[in-house]
Order: sequence, then C-alpha cells, then structure tokens
Amino acid sequence: MREDHEPRQPGEIRAFVEYRNQPRPVRQQYWIGWDPGQSADYSAIAILKKMPDKTYQVQHLERLPLGTPYPDQVAKVYGMMHRRPLDKADVTLCIDATGIGAAVVDLAKAKGTNPVSIQIHGGMEAIWTDDRMSAKAPKADLIGCLTVLAQTKSVTVARGLPHADTLRQELKAYQARINPNTAHVSYGNDARQAQHDDLVLATAIPLWVAENRYPRPNPVCRLISVGGRHRW
Repeated sequence: MREDHEPRQPGEIRAFVEYRNQPRPVRQQYWIGWDPGQSADYSAIAILKKMPDKTYQVQHLERLPLGTPYPDQVAKVYGMMHRRPLDKADVTLCIDATGIGAAVVDLAKAKGTNPVSIQIHGGMEAIWTDDRMSAKAPKADLIGCLTVLAQTKSVTVARGLPHADTLRQELKAYQARINPNTAHVSYGNDARQAQHDDLVLATAIPLWVAENRYPRPNPVCRLISVGGRHRW
C-alpha cells in the first residue's frame, strides 16, 4: 500500500492505482498452406500449428472437390481463418503462386487475407522480396525441408486426420535426383506411387515459410587477444 504524506484538502479523496507487469498471453501460431488446383488437379489445404515444444503439427488436411470455382475456394479459406481457434491466433496464409496460383493470390489479397505467395521453380536459390510477402523457392528446398523435419519428428500429423495416409504416400513418392554434372539436387514425383502432389505441397509450403521467412540471426563470434593468447 502506497503511503501519502501530502496534506489533503477538506473533503478530498485520493486513490492510487498500482500497476504490475503481467506477462502477456502468447498467441498461438498457425500456418495455412493452400495449393490451388485446376479442373484435373485437386486444390489442397493444410493447417499447421506451432506446438509448445517448437515443433509443428499438421492439424487439418483437405482436398476440395474438383472444379470448385476459385472465388468459392477463397471464401472457404477466408472462413477457416475466421473460425475458432484461428480467429484469435496469429495466422499466416501461404499460397502456391505457380501458374494459375498467381491469379488466386490476387483474389485472396482482395479478400483481405494478406497471403504470402510462393512461386516454385527448379533452380537452386530462394529469393524473397524486401517485404517478405512473396518468394521464389526451389522445389528441392520445399520438399527437403518437409522431409528433414519429418525424419527428425519436428513435424508430425495429428492422429486420425483424414488424408494423412495420402500425404505420407505423396511424400514417399518424391524422389531426389542428383545431376552428376552439376551436383544439383531436384525432387520429382513418381506417378506410379502417387498420382497427385497437392497435399504434400500444401504442407511443405507453409512449413518452409515458417522456417525461412524470418531467418534466425547468426551467432556473433568475437576474438580476444590477451598477451599473445587468443580465445573466443
């Protein structure tokens, strides 16, 4: 209780409010991956959650019916972002902007979803725009990120999730190919094992964005020389 030693005026009432530093609640983090398909390819949606142990969990997988109009797809994704528990969370929408995806990104922006767009290419370097809202990324980076994190149990799939087995089959169908002349690593889908790759891309894209959009700072090393001796 704070003591007040200043003289009071007749009839004066004083009140004191004591502020304490209360920890702010940490908002849950979600990433939505959306691989827009065309009439012969499924549009796939994946939702990933950052868990307390800093791993990722795939909590939603969905394939939209073939032929679903793109405005209807945008409306669906928008609705998902504004339903519990995502409506109170920190949500990042990531869209495959390759091919027809560029037009879908424009529709999503007009809806106010503020998406991160990823254009997939076959090169060796990932390039971000200055605002970190779009990037051109090699498919090898996307699939490689998912593969490594899956092997180390840093990304898991929620139990009983529909399409979970299809996702695993699609990822298994991806094969690494190494160019003997350039040592360039690329990933290709073996259609004999999985006809589509929509679910694996819908999962790999947001995972890659979560890991690479804001790179972790490099550690700083300092060399100190004392009396001819060096220590780090």
